[in-house]
Amino acid sequence: MRDLNRWDEGQRRVANRHSRVGLVSSSSVLAYASAMVTIEAASAAPATFARATPRRLRRNRSLLLGGGLLAIVVVVAIFAPWLTPYGPLDQDLLNASQPPSRAHPFGTDNFGRDVLTRLLYGARIDLMIGLVPTAITFVFGVAVGAIAGYYGGRIDTILMRVVDVAVAFPFFVLLIAIIAMLGPGLRNMFIAIALVGWISYARIVRGEVLVARNAEYVLAAKTLGYGDARIIFGHLLPNVITPAIVFSMSDVVLNILLGSSLSFLGLGPQAPMAEWGRMIQEGRQFIVSGEWWMTTIPGLAILVAGVAFSLIGDGLADLLRVEERL
Repeated sequence: MRDLNRWDEGQRRVANRHSRVGLVSSSSVLAYASAMVTIEAASAAPATFARATPRRLRRNRSLLLGGGLLAIVVVVAIFAPWLTPYGPLDQDLLNASQPPSRAHPFGTDNFGRDVLTRLLYGARIDLMIGLVPTAITFVFGVAVGAIAGYYGGRIDTILMRVVDVAVAFPFFVLLIAIIAMLGPGLRNMFIAIALVGWISYARIVRGEVLVARNAEYVLAAKTLGYGDARIIFGHLLPNVITPAIVFSMSDVVLNILLGSSLSFLGLGPQAPMAEWGRMIQEGRQFIVSGEWWMTTIPGLAILVAGVAFSLIGDGLADLLRVEERL
């Protein structure tokens, strides 16, 4: 009888052990399924937004108008050799400082160079000044901000102290100082802008990541054992990068104006390169004598390019607004 009782007690222990294992296994499965649902929901938001984008894009007048203006600038920059019979460096001293005419729709400068031709070729340089440094600073700044915001602690402190030191100096003064050390020229201008232009992106993305790193889909990804790189670049950035994208359009405008300003001061592309800011600098001394086209027309070109990118930025802000995506 005693042996029978021992056998019954052993069977009950085995049954209890199996029930606990089953309960743990069920809880693990439920937690895993819940985490996957959370991550899939966060990943599905960009896809849902992408499907709805074409319909909303047709109603976004700012983006369409800005894109149209930018397309015109890009087309004339690419096809400049086929749109004018002159070269950007061709001189005709007998026809120097001629007002707009049928042969020269935008007139000629003090060396007899066709202003329209130099304007078209200059669009290539100014688009490069606007886009290349912006792309470099965007990538680097977003990466720094994401890493600082995600890890926090000592990494965040070190990176943000570097940002604080850079912010302590006026942007334009720091830029001029760097170019003065490196020397004037287009390449050194790109280097100088890249060295100081990433700060804004880092601060924007860091603030967004600090909020989003405690979101459910990030915690679910950590629960599933995803690596930090996968969480940052695969899950966090697609959901927080919108403000940085919108800001980049404004940054393109600022870089174009910055390049023109540096060229006006003699720190940008050097003569005889065709660049809008350089054209304004070369023609400013002839304004008093009534030769307005040397400076006015390049200035209007800068205005058109700036308005194009500004409209694109406004359109993207409406298109990528978070509350419309939800």
